[in-house]
Amino acid sequence: MSLPLRLLRARTALLVALLLTACLALAACGSDDESSDAAAPSGRASSSAFPVTVTGGAFGDATVKEAPKRVVTLGWSDQDVVVALGVKPVGVFDIGPDFPEGIGPWGKEQLGGEKPELLSMADGIPFEKVASLRPDLIVAVQSGVTQADYDKLAKIAPTVTYAKGRGAYVSPWDEQAVRIGQALGQEAKAKELVASTKQALAQAKTDHPDLQGKTFSYMARQDADQVGLYLPNDLRVKFLTDLGMKLSPGQVAATKGVTDNFFVDVSYERLGTLDADALVAWFNTPKDRETFTGRSVFQSLPVVKKGGFVPLDLVQAQAQGAPTVLSIPWAIDNVVPLIEQGLKGEGPKE
Repeated sequence: MSLPLRLLRARTALLVALLLTACLALAACGSDDESSDAAAPSGRASSSAFPVTVTGGAFGDATVKEAPKRVVTLGWSDQDVVVALGVKPVGVFDIGPDFPEGIGPWGKEQLGGEKPELLSMADGIPFEKVASLRPDLIVAVQSGVTQADYDKLAKIAPTVTYAKGRGAYVSPWDEQAVRIGQALGQEAKAKELVASTKQALAQAKTDHPDLQGKTFSYMARQDADQVGLYLPNDLRVKFLTDLGMKLSPGQVAATKGVTDNFFVDVSYERLGTLDADALVAWFNTPKDRETFTGRSVFQSLPVVKKGGFVPLDLVQAQAQGAPTVLSIPWAIDNVVPLIEQGLKGEGPKE
């Protein structure tokens, strides 16, 4: 099932208009003396916006003295906000092989054919690689950086992290956008993008009354014996609750009391307590999905028998699992219809 063509065009037009407005506003702010900045590969903001200090960071404030020209993003979706504000990062979190440009399909056009350096986090932050990119700003808002990481990164360049009181990878997408916008000297434009994205969510809630009040469980296969259940404050859960759905009582109970992570591992035997109107799960590979759905406990779930299973691939999962001002409109158009199929009993049973 897909959204009406007029809605797809309206949402696309809204986002394009905002991005074009941002570009025109930035061009109008520059003077003849700043013409060399306009050609910088990472974009720019008006020099009058600097210096700027981003306060309230979990590990310290970040003072950016001049419009950044070489930006490195270490949050797994921070690159979305950076490119939405007209800046092309020189290095980004390597999300995986499904993202060869380091960003989802919602941001490829803004990159303009350029490909930033992909930074693998498999063994932690590659500090030497980051330093070799000569960044003048490091963005690590939607990240898992620690105080020790921050201390090292701040010696390389001003580093903007998630806010005090937030945990790793759970910063609200609107807060993420504003913090990054501040660092780039484009706070007002970031707030405009946030407002338009919230409008898109509100419109989607209106356009999809069939989602209202429906329950869902959301998980990911961890290994042969466990699955990961996401907490109520996880971003992928919030995306669906913002659209009017409710996390299943079984998942709320299973994750209760967990405060040091955004998910909790449970055994397959507990899947029976997670029945809901829809069962959403994402998978790294088709083999992972096969292992997950091959379990008898999975096949015996009432939600699966009635066609309520909603499997997501990595791109679909990233779009709403790490939601941003760029990925949310894409997720509304490409993930929500899959949820609706499950609610109608049209989902796969394996």
